Amino acid sequence: MLYAAYASLIYVIAYFTEAYLSFFVPAVPLYPIQLLQVLLSIITYLGWMEVGRRFRNQLLLNVSMVAVWLVPIAGILNILIASGGSFNLIYALVSGIVMGIIVMVFGNALLGLRKRFGDLARVTGWLDIIMGVLILSFILLPFAVIIMPPVIILEAALLFLAYEKATRGPLGIRKILKKFF
Repeated sequence: MLYAAYASLIYVIAYFTEAYLSFFVPAVPLYPIQLLQVLLSIITYLGWMEVGRRFRNQLLLNVSMVAVWLVPIAGILNILIASGGSFNLIYALVSGIVMGIIVMVFGNALLGLRKRFGDLARVTGWLDIIMGVLILSFILLPFAVIIMPPVIILEAALLFLAYEKATRGPLGIRKILKKFF
Protein backbone atom coordinates (compact mmCIF):
# COMPACT_ATOMS: atom_id res chain seq x y z
CA MET A 1 0.00 0.00 0.00
CA LEU A 2 2.82 2.37 0.78
CA TYR A 3 4.40 1.81 -2.64
CA ALA A 4 1.02 2.53 -4.24
CA ALA A 5 0.67 5.81 -2.36
CA TYR A 6 4.08 6.96 -3.56
CA ALA A 7 3.25 5.79 -7.09
CA SER A 8 0.10 7.95 -7.00
CA LEU A 9 2.10 11.02 -6.03
CA ILE A 10 4.67 10.36 -8.75
CA TYR A 11 1.77 9.90 -11.20
CA VAL A 12 0.55 13.44 -10.41
CA ILE A 13 4.02 14.80 -11.15
CA ALA A 14 4.11 12.86 -14.43
CA TYR A 15 0.60 14.13 -15.24
CA PHE A 16 1.64 17.77 -14.83
CA THR A 17 4.87 17.12 -16.74
CA GLU A 18 2.90 15.64 -19.64
CA ALA A 19 0.47 18.58 -19.61
CA TYR A 20 3.31 21.12 -19.55
CA LEU A 21 5.18 19.45 -22.38
CA SER A 22 2.10 18.99 -24.54
CA PHE A 23 1.18 22.68 -24.24
CA PHE A 24 4.57 24.39 -24.20
CA VAL A 25 6.93 21.97 -25.95
CA PRO A 26 4.72 20.10 -28.43
CA ALA A 27 7.64 18.70 -30.43
CA VAL A 28 8.80 16.52 -27.51
CA PRO A 29 7.52 12.94 -27.70
CA LEU A 30 5.29 12.13 -24.74
CA TYR A 31 5.33 8.35 -24.88
CA PRO A 32 8.09 7.91 -22.25
CA ILE A 33 6.01 9.86 -19.72
CA GLN A 34 2.86 8.04 -20.79
CA LEU A 35 4.58 4.66 -20.34
CA LEU A 36 5.67 5.76 -16.87
CA GLN A 37 2.05 6.66 -16.11
CA VAL A 38 0.93 3.19 -17.24
CA LEU A 39 3.46 1.55 -14.90
CA LEU A 40 2.49 3.82 -12.02
CA SER A 41 -1.20 3.05 -12.54
CA ILE A 42 -0.45 -0.68 -12.35
CA ILE A 43 1.41 -0.19 -9.06
CA THR A 44 -1.38 2.00 -7.70
CA TYR A 45 -4.16 -0.46 -8.53
CA LEU A 46 -2.15 -3.31 -7.04
CA GLY A 47 -2.06 -1.25 -3.85
CA TRP A 48 -5.82 -0.74 -4.00
CA MET A 49 -6.24 -4.49 -4.41
CA GLU A 50 -4.31 -4.91 -1.16
CA VAL A 51 -6.52 -2.32 0.56
CA GLY A 52 -9.57 -4.23 -0.65
CA ARG A 53 -8.16 -7.49 0.73
CA ARG A 54 -7.02 -6.12 4.09
CA PHE A 55 -10.14 -4.13 4.84
CA ARG A 56 -12.57 -6.68 3.37
CA ASN A 57 -13.97 -4.46 0.63
CA GLN A 58 -14.81 -6.92 -2.14
CA LEU A 59 -15.99 -4.22 -4.56
CA LEU A 60 -12.68 -2.36 -4.20
CA LEU A 61 -10.76 -5.60 -4.72
CA ASN A 62 -12.78 -6.50 -7.81
CA VAL A 63 -12.73 -3.09 -9.49
CA SER A 64 -8.99 -2.79 -8.81
CA MET A 65 -8.42 -6.22 -10.37
CA VAL A 66 -10.27 -5.08 -13.49
CA ALA A 67 -8.53 -1.70 -13.54
CA VAL A 68 -5.06 -3.19 -13.14
CA TRP A 69 -5.59 -4.70 -16.60
CA LEU A 70 -7.88 -2.27 -18.42
CA VAL A 71 -6.23 1.02 -17.47
CA PRO A 72 -2.77 -0.02 -18.74
CA ILE A 73 -4.29 -1.50 -21.92
CA ALA A 74 -6.14 1.76 -22.56
CA GLY A 75 -2.98 3.75 -21.83
CA ILE A 76 -0.87 1.70 -24.22
CA LEU A 77 -3.55 1.96 -26.93
CA ASN A 78 -3.61 5.74 -26.42
CA ILE A 79 0.16 5.85 -26.88
CA LEU A 80 -0.02 3.74 -30.04
CA ILE A 81 -2.85 5.79 -31.52
CA ALA A 82 -1.12 9.08 -30.68
CA SER A 83 2.22 7.95 -32.11
CA GLY A 84 0.50 6.81 -35.31
CA GLY A 85 -0.92 10.28 -35.80
CA SER A 86 -4.49 9.09 -36.22
CA PHE A 87 -7.47 9.49 -33.95
CA ASN A 88 -10.05 6.77 -33.77
CA LEU A 89 -13.41 8.15 -32.64
CA ILE A 90 -14.89 4.72 -31.94
CA TYR A 91 -11.94 3.81 -29.68
CA ALA A 92 -12.23 7.15 -27.87
CA LEU A 93 -15.93 6.59 -27.21
CA VAL A 94 -15.50 3.01 -25.99
CA SER A 95 -12.47 3.95 -23.89
CA GLY A 96 -14.33 6.89 -22.34
CA ILE A 97 -17.34 4.74 -21.48
CA VAL A 98 -15.23 1.96 -19.95
CA MET A 99 -13.00 4.36 -18.00
CA GLY A 100 -15.96 6.41 -16.79
CA ILE A 101 -17.69 3.29 -15.49
CA ILE A 102 -14.52 2.01 -13.81
CA VAL A 103 -13.92 5.35 -12.10
CA MET A 104 -17.54 5.53 -10.89
CA VAL A 105 -17.46 1.98 -9.52
CA PHE A 106 -14.08 2.69 -7.94
CA GLY A 107 -15.54 5.76 -6.24
CA ASN A 108 -18.45 3.69 -4.97
CA ALA A 109 -15.96 1.15 -3.59
CA LEU A 110 -14.11 3.95 -1.78
CA LEU A 111 -17.40 4.99 -0.18
CA GLY A 112 -17.41 1.51 1.35
CA LEU A 113 -14.32 2.52 3.34
CA ARG A 114 -16.14 5.35 5.17
CA LYS A 115 -16.48 3.49 8.47
CA ARG A 116 -12.74 2.92 8.69
CA PHE A 117 -11.42 6.10 7.08
CA GLY A 118 -14.17 8.67 7.64
CA ASP A 119 -14.58 11.81 5.60
CA LEU A 120 -11.44 11.24 3.55
CA ALA A 121 -12.95 8.09 2.02
CA ARG A 122 -16.32 9.80 1.58
CA VAL A 123 -14.93 12.89 -0.17
CA THR A 124 -12.53 10.87 -2.32
CA GLY A 125 -15.25 8.40 -3.28
CA TRP A 126 -17.69 11.11 -4.29
CA LEU A 127 -15.05 12.98 -6.27
CA ASP A 128 -14.21 9.76 -8.13
CA ILE A 129 -17.91 9.25 -8.91
CA ILE A 130 -18.18 12.84 -10.17
CA MET A 131 -15.04 12.38 -12.25
CA GLY A 132 -16.52 9.20 -13.76
CA VAL A 133 -19.69 11.05 -14.71
CA LEU A 134 -17.62 13.83 -16.28
CA ILE A 135 -15.64 11.26 -18.29
CA LEU A 136 -18.85 9.57 -19.44
CA SER A 137 -20.37 12.87 -20.56
CA PHE A 138 -17.49 13.52 -23.03
CA ILE A 139 -18.60 17.15 -23.25
CA LEU A 140 -17.49 17.78 -19.65
CA LEU A 141 -14.27 15.79 -20.02
CA PRO A 142 -12.06 18.90 -19.58
CA PHE A 143 -13.46 19.26 -16.05
CA ALA A 144 -12.46 15.66 -15.32
CA VAL A 145 -8.94 16.52 -16.47
CA ILE A 146 -8.92 19.47 -14.05
CA ILE A 147 -10.14 17.57 -10.96
CA MET A 148 -8.03 14.48 -11.62
CA PRO A 149 -4.82 15.68 -9.85
CA PRO A 150 -6.57 16.61 -6.57
CA VAL A 151 -8.49 13.32 -6.65
CA ILE A 152 -5.27 11.36 -7.12
CA ILE A 153 -3.66 13.26 -4.23
CA LEU A 154 -6.65 12.40 -2.01
CA GLU A 155 -6.40 8.77 -3.12
CA ALA A 156 -2.70 8.80 -2.20
CA ALA A 157 -3.56 10.22 1.24
CA LEU A 158 -6.12 7.44 1.65
CA LEU A 159 -3.51 4.85 0.66
CA PHE A 160 -1.05 6.31 3.20
CA LEU A 161 -3.74 6.16 5.88
CA ALA A 162 -4.65 2.58 4.92
CA TYR A 163 -0.99 1.60 5.20
CA GLU A 164 -0.74 3.29 8.58
CA LYS A 165 -3.85 1.52 9.87
CA ALA A 166 -2.87 -1.87 8.43
CA THR A 167 0.66 -1.85 9.82
CA ARG A 168 0.16 0.43 12.81
CA GLY A 169 3.19 2.26 11.44
CA PRO A 170 3.62 5.87 12.52
CA LEU A 171 3.67 7.82 9.25
CA GLY A 172 2.04 10.83 10.88
CA ILE A 173 -0.57 11.03 8.16
CA ARG A 174 -3.42 11.00 10.70
CA LYS A 175 -2.22 14.25 12.27
CA ILE A 176 -1.98 15.92 8.88
CA LEU A 177 -5.39 14.67 7.74
CA LYS A 178 -7.11 15.72 10.99
CA LYS A 179 -6.48 19.31 10.00
CA PHE A 180 -8.51 18.85 6.81
CA PHE A 181 -10.98 16.03 7.55
